[in-house]
This record gives sequence, structure tokens and C-alpha cells, in this order.
Amino acid sequence: MIRLILIVLITIFISSFAVWVANKEGKVIIEWLGWQINTSPGFFLITIFTLSYSVYIILAFLGEVLKMPGKIRNRVKNKRIKKAEIYLQKGIIAAFYGNKEETFKSLDYTKKFLKNSPLMMLLEFQNHVFKKNDKDSFLILSKMIDIPILKPLAI
Repeated sequence: MIRLILIVLITIFISSFAVWVANKEGKVIIEWLGWQINTSPGFFLITIFTLSYSVYIILAFLGEVLKMPGKIRNRVKNKRIKKAEIYLQKGIIAAFYGNKEETFKSLDYTKKFLKNSPLMMLLEFQNHVFKKNDKDSFLILSKMIDIPILKPLAI
């Protein structure tokens, strides 16, 4: 409602100003470097407004074009993170069912795009158990003790 009132007030102001300028007699004379421009005040104001608005639109467009690579990069990064989270879920389910190959595949993809999360540590631990790598399993268990949600599993 406030927005509508504001639009109406701005429209009233612009139309009143346009009528006021149209009723006033006068000339705008611009002399520069030997050139002379003669015009009416109304046409001069419309030209200034149009040029200002055009410059604003061009600069806004250029700003969006310059931001585009960053937006695309963030979108791709977010899609990869979501895909890595899906692979993480598949890997945990595969580890639960004892599917070693799917666990390895899921862990490899997840490691590329996710940082250490509790679920990834759990998947990595299960991966080392499948490989019968006791040293790395112990290292992961010692890291899991520091994370409260994984502490009961590590003990």
C-alpha cells in the first residue's frame, strides 16, 4: 500500500513538474568549442533524463555481466556439493550393506568436494575397515573422538 502511494505521489510530482516546465517560456543555449545548441527547457530536461537513465541502465547491465562468472562458479560449486552429499549418503548405505566398490567410489567423489564432516569421517572409517587398513582406521577413530556426535561410535 505504501509503495502504491509512493508511486502515485512520484507520478503527480513528475506530471506537475512537466506541466510547469511546459508553461514557462525560455530557451536553453549551450555553447561549447564553437558549437551552439538552442533548445527548449522541456526538451533539454527530457534529454538529460533520458541520457542519465540510459547510462544507469548500461552500467547496471555491465555490473551484472561482470558478476556473472562468480555467480556461475558458485552455482557449479553448490551443485557439486549437493552431488557429493548424495554420494555420501549412497556410500553410507553401501557400507551398511557391505558393498565395498560403491563405498570406495562414493568416498572418492565425496572427498573432492566436501570437507571433513562427521558422515564423511564415518564413511572413510568404513572404507579403511573394508581395506583392512588398521593404522588409518585408528587415526580416523582418534579424530572421531574429538567430535561429540561420533564419540560413542569411536569408543
